[in-house]
Amino acid sequence: KSDKVIVKGSQSQLDKVASVKALLDVDDLVSQEVGTFTVKDVELKAYDNEGNIIDVEIVPNKIDVEVEIASPSKEVIVKVKPNGTVAFGKAISSLESSVTKVTLYGDQSKLEDINYLVAEVDVTDLKENKDYKVDLKKPVGVTYMSVSSISVSITLGTVAEKDLNNV
Repeated sequence: KSDKVIVKGSQSQLDKVASVKALLDVDDLVSQEVGTFTVKDVELKAYDNEGNIIDVEIVPNKIDVEVEIASPSKEVIVKVKPNGTVAFGKAISSLESSVTKVTLYGDQSKLEDINYLVAEVDVTDLKENKDYKVDLKKPVGVTYMSVSSISVSITLGTVAEKDLNNV
């Protein structure tokens, strides 16, 4: 790729040109996710020393721009929390999550206060083994999460009791 362009115009206009820039409005980007991607056909404009646009011909007049979006990040664990009470005589014997850690991106001061995410699963009156899809809630100050939902597999067993002596 070249970092040079040809600027054509009257000599008085060319004398005013201080820079040629390809400006992007980040609000117009299709993706706000962290990573590197290419924005095609960004229009070039010529500017004078005061930032005013100079009306000249620029060849090429559009370029492809590689954009890298970065953000402070933090990896946290995902804690699965069953809510409610399973059916009478049953108990949760195992609880497995498809994801144990998630990377959060966002405001550094907010990330410092987050040590884990809670994925709540409603197990009210659950009578048999079940798989759940759980959407993770994005904490305040987090702009992007590497994972937005997880699968949770709950296995039930029969309630058992044990007597302890000399307690």
